[in-house]
Amino acid sequence: VALAGLLGRLPAGDAHVLVAIGKVARAVARPDARVTAAVRRYLRGQGPQLTTEAALAAGALMDRDAIPPLIDLLETGEPTVAAAALRSLEGMSSQPVGRSPERWRNWYSAERSWWRTEAPQDFLLVRGGAPADASRVILELSKHRLWRHELVEPLAAGLDREEIELAALTCAALGHLGSPLAVEPLIRALERPELDVQQAAWRALRRVTGLELGATP
Repeated sequence: VALAGLLGRLPAGDAHVLVAIGKVARAVARPDARVTAAVRRYLRGQGPQLTTEAALAAGALMDRDAIPPLIDLLETGEPTVAAAALRSLEGMSSQPVGRSPERWRNWYSAERSWWRTEAPQDFLLVRGGAPADASRVILELSKHRLWRHELVEPLAAGLDREEIELAALTCAALGHLGSPLAVEPLIRALERPELDVQQAAWRALRRVTGLELGATP
């Protein structure tokens, strides 16, 4: 928030502030709405340098509201701006969508529809569905990185399943999503007696945090 408050005070330094916001953003589970809104303002009507840095910062912040303007930037005549927008979109999606703005718009529409209509039923299957259904859904949820923070709690229910394979698969899914919110449930998973679950939780924690702290809770 403090960094975002600096934007506009000294216009010559705005690009440096946007870079700094991008660097610290990935360690923040839920960026303040004031920060995302401040960065988003630089996605339109700015010069190439500011727009490029804002596009990268918006991606680091995982700002879903920035997706429509980022898609629009794919059509800009500035290669650097378009490349930054594509990089951020790919980071938020973790899907091979390509460079077509229309394909990105279709993807975004499908993601929003999935979240409203299908995700609630998927969450129920993680907690109490048959093992085969739960396994399929856990793998599917791990592909929806756009909702990585919101998915932690419903996915973490899989860590309490009796089936060792499902608990270990849930650890891997949480690690793939990469949300800092997953650290606490993954640490709890280290306390399960099964070695396979412990190892999966440790690998996921290493992936999320970048730290080599072993499998001791």
